Amino acid sequence: MGLSTKIYSFLLIAILIIVSIVMTIIMKTIMDKLFGRHSFNGETQDKTARGKDIDVIVNTHNKLRATVALGQLQRQPPAQNMQKMTWDDQLASRAQYWAEQHMFKHDRDRDKNIGQNLYIVMFGGPHSNKRQHNFTEAITDWYEEHVHYTYKQLERGDSADRRTQTGHYTQVVWANTDKVGCGFASFYQTEMKQDQILYVCNYAPSGNYEEEYPYIAGKPNCKAHGMSYSDIDGLCRR
Repeated sequence: MGLSTKIYSFLLIAILIIVSIVMTIIMKTIMDKLFGRHSFNGETQDKTARGKDIDVIVNTHNKLRATVALGQLQRQPPAQNMQKMTWDDQLASRAQYWAEQHMFKHDRDRDKNIGQNLYIVMFGGPHSNKRQHNFTEAITDWYEEHVHYTYKQLERGDSADRRTQTGHYTQVVWANTDKVGCGFASFYQTEMKQDQILYVCNYAPSGNYEEEYPYIAGKPNCKAHGMSYSDIDGLCRR
């Protein structure tokens, strides 16, 4: 075998190795995008909301929405058109994907018609992740923003601080939002030396539109809005 042939064979092998490495990186990136698995500077345990979690999430939202609809929340009017929420797997899948990024900021790449609430818990020292996830805590904390809220249209150009104060609450009780899907991730953040649990809930159709009310004030009147009605919870059903 001549020298030129050996050089050609060596270069061919080197090219094949490089192509193999590049293809491996590309496939890993594609799989990460599809299944939401990304590296993170910390130990992680990612979970998808299912079973009892789904019941807790849906029932907690509907219980709180019913409280508003029936006029049982202090300082807030009742709602004519508060819809009952149901679970949506696609919203949950996207919420889980975003939770697994371990970033306490909104998913800017989500569909513009999807609303999103985030909640993070930080606690303990190294590897003290004994605390269990608690969706009721997250949803209730969003709802408790009602103490800062006065029923009105959302104003164009509201400050970020004002939206942060009440935007989670208004999304939870946005009347036309009838689907919810959530996810969470538990992980140890090595730089901060903290255990953290990040919760993400996605909503459709989205709420918090400027110059709109979260719901139409008045006693439950679902029929007037083309929906059926339950005397028990005041929530509307299509």
